[in-house]
Amino acid sequence: MRLKSILRAHRWWDTQLPVMMAPVYHVLAEAEPAPAVTTTLANLFLFLVASVGIAGFGHLFNDLFDVEQDVESGAANLVAGRRPLRLAATFAVVLLLAWVPWLWLPTTPAVWALLGLEFALFILYSMPGVRLKERGILGPIADALYSWTISTAVALLVFARLGAVSVPAWASALLAAWAFVLGLRHILTHQIEDAGRDQAAGMTTFVTRHGWLPTFQILERILLPAEVVLFSAILLVIGIDAPIVPVGFLLWTALVVARERDRAVAWPGAAESAPAIHRLFFFNITLLQRFYTLWFPLLTLVLLIIRHPAYLGLAILHLLLFENGLAVFFRTDLPDLLRRLRAAPRRGSA
Repeated sequence: MRLKSILRAHRWWDTQLPVMMAPVYHVLAEAEPAPAVTTTLANLFLFLVASVGIAGFGHLFNDLFDVEQDVESGAANLVAGRRPLRLAATFAVVLLLAWVPWLWLPTTPAVWALLGLEFALFILYSMPGVRLKERGILGPIADALYSWTISTAVALLVFARLGAVSVPAWASALLAAWAFVLGLRHILTHQIEDAGRDQAAGMTTFVTRHGWLPTFQILERILLPAEVVLFSAILLVIGIDAPIVPVGFLLWTALVVARERDRAVAWPGAAESAPAIHRLFFFNITLLQRFYTLWFPLLTLVLLIIRHPAYLGLAILHLLLFENGLAVFFRTDLPDLLRRLRAAPRRGSA
């Protein structure tokens, strides 16, 4: 079994880790003086190893108690069919990856408390008898906490300590609130997508209990506005001394809106047949989520390099490790722009 499939890295490597890196890069930019680049890279390596182990444990433990349902519904399961000895060895490896790096990473009592809470939520989410994932809204709350809120808070605390940066309590609370709402949006969207399989397997989730339409309305009327407000506040706070980040978001919004307008003209039937779903997908995925993963960390990296040019190597490393806005621009956006420019004279002469 390949390590990538064991850890289900496709679910979180390019979607969660880059988002967690954005506040890390910002807090390093605030450090005066900044830690030595070699020290930062060593700690970043240890943090990524720990993140891999934590995510791997979460997915393995969840699948451990979902074997029957996943087999019945046809969903992939990391545990099904594995020999006990091999499964035990896999758990041992991910636990070592998850905990050994903390022997060297800078920590605080708050970091240890959050790590303990994260693993407790992993267990309570899936373990029979408690199984929060099948207890209504408690399931999405637990998932949002361990997947996004705690992970983001731990990343901030670790690298703030490394850089000797004092982060105000209100700023930490704002970041945690945004990550929590983002996490709720993620898990509820995932439950809507999996509702058919979950019902077939007899699994009770928030969506199968309350229906996809009420869940969709929660996403559109509560979580999306809350996420926009909270992220706008984060951009405002960052923009006070780093306007490149909110300006970058405005430019990204203008680009996405222009592209979406073209799509609406090209496929008016699709836009009219399900306008609410189309609108929610646009704001949640096309606009917000892709900015979070592609451009948010890059913009904070630019700020870091401006203030501490020695960190240029860290930016190159980020480009190599994660999907990012520059790679997507040269692979997708630039060819699309060139096609538009070539088509412009033909439209003008028509």
